[in-house]
Amino acid sequence: GQEALLELASMLGDEDPEVQRESIHAMVEIGTTNAYSVLHRLLLEADTPRDSALRELVNLRDDKAVPLFSYVIAKGEPRGKLIAIHLSMIEALGTMRPRPESIRALQQVLLRGNWWAPFRTTAQRQAAAAALRRLGTAEALGVLEAAATTGGRQTRKIARAQVALIARREKSST
Repeated sequence: GQEALLELASMLGDEDPEVQRESIHAMVEIGTTNAYSVLHRLLLEADTPRDSALRELVNLRDDKAVPLFSYVIAKGEPRGKLIAIHLSMIEALGTMRPRPESIRALQQVLLRGNWWAPFRTTAQRQAAAAALRRLGTAEALGVLEAAATTGGRQTRKIARAQVALIARREKSST
């Protein structure tokens, strides 16, 4: 529970990758904002011994990780090697069970951007739009359609491409 969080946080610095992996799984099981905050700090302060733990976190394709991934990608802008981790989390959200917090987080990524990082922004927007399309719920498709009509120029272009894929798929299935 919550009282074990401090102990688990100290275990993240352990040299044994198995100990790190198990502490990450336990924090995901706790499922509180405090646990997600600790894991988010792990991502921000990642160093070489933690790389395997980070890979484990990203490869965690369990539906229990949806709130964690949503928290991390909505929390801020990644830089450096964290970009690949964020992109992996965005893609993973598209393959997991749709939840309101994942759709909100993907919507945030689709709509936000930095003019000084156009390639990073485009990659994240494309991943978020594709994830929303794969989720396929009415809410997710509504976010895409809204972005296709009301978003910025680049956001509209990316969202329209995903909406067109949906239309083609529907047309070919009839």
